Amino acid sequence: MNVIVVGAGNAGRPVARLLNYAGHTVKITDPKNIEDFHMDVQKTLRLMESEGVELDLGVFEPNLDGIDTVYLSPTVPENAPAYKIIKEANLNVFSNDDFGRLADSFIDIDIIGITGSVGKTSTTHMVTEIFRTAGYQVWICSSMTQNLVSEVIVDGIIKGIPEKSDIAVLELPHGTAGLMAELQLKVGALLNIYEEHLSEFGGSMERYTQRKMFIAKNSENFITSIHCKDTVKEARPDAIFYAMVKDLPGYDPSKKSEYFDKVANFEEVAIGEGQVCNFIGDSAKGAIDIAYK
Repeated sequence: MNVIVVGAGNAGRPVARLLNYAGHTVKITDPKNIEDFHMDVQKTLRLMESEGVELDLGVFEPNLDGIDTVYLSPTVPENAPAYKIIKEANLNVFSNDDFGRLADSFIDIDIIGITGSVGKTSTTHMVTEIFRTAGYQVWICSSMTQNLVSEVIVDGIIKGIPEKSDIAVLELPHGTAGLMAELQLKVGALLNIYEEHLSEFGGSMERYTQRKMFIAKNSENFITSIHCKDTVKEARPDAIFYAMVKDLPGYDPSKKSEYFDKVANFEEVAIGEGQVCNFIGDSAKGAIDIAYK
């Protein structure tokens, strides 16, 4: 494909870089000049250029000669000159779902994906340490490495890290989820859903929840907090739930729970109840077959 990526922002950069790595001819365009971007972004753009991506920056009306496919970044406004030109050009469209499938095709190991409103980063690192202690080579991608996790994932793919690893543990914030909703997960964990980041979803809790629910669709094994039971019950009746005992009103320990085969009771919680809950839930993954290479 000869692809133009419209928008050199947080969506466009990882898409352009991975398409280039996959062997396509890629040009990324943006009305900003490179000097208008943050220094970290400038560094990434220069790296992309060295890898073969053509930078067409400071351009309001991109040249489409020889282009057959377009990726239009979601933040490009409909009144932008580039938007009108692209819409009138009748090009093939490379979508976020296409990008997610492309990324997934390069990851030939089991993936544990972790999302939620809060606790993603700490849980990602705790799960990583569980598997490292068990002897696995773990590829971890989290916001502690870089704020934009999708770029961390793409960078790891290009560096060949999946081929050197047994499993991947990926933090999946809502931005990364929007780009990589087609990643196929061996285990998906939805920690919680709170009223966070709603400004990015037009103030809609429903739209925010839908974004998070990608993980229920694409996970072979699905783990979530009891607080998300009503949200996930139709999509994943087979979900594994976790909770603190105090969050189960009326629970009778002498009877089998509706939700659990085992309940752990902590008399003292030293690292925070939320993290302990996340740790308990993700420890259930020990019963799930995740093989060494």
